[in-house]
Amino acid sequence: MMSQDCPHMREQFGPLIDGELTADERTMVEAHVRECADCRAVLETLESLHGQLTATLQPLRQRAAAVADRAVSHWE
Repeated sequence: MMSQDCPHMREQFGPLIDGELTADERTMVEAHVRECADCRAVLETLESLHGQLTATLQPLRQRAAAVADRAVSHWE
């Protein structure tokens, strides 16, 4: 069941996954998620999607970086 804290906590999920929260903020969100099954499920879904996107986009990032490096070295 969603509590009054859930909307605020869910706003923190992106920064949590990206490692952008302070230690205190991370502790607060993690404590909430341990107690709230709804938020835990949302966070687990977001973490899974983040992992899938990272795995899918990593090769594209590497190719783009290689193209950029070649272009810069060509112009230098």
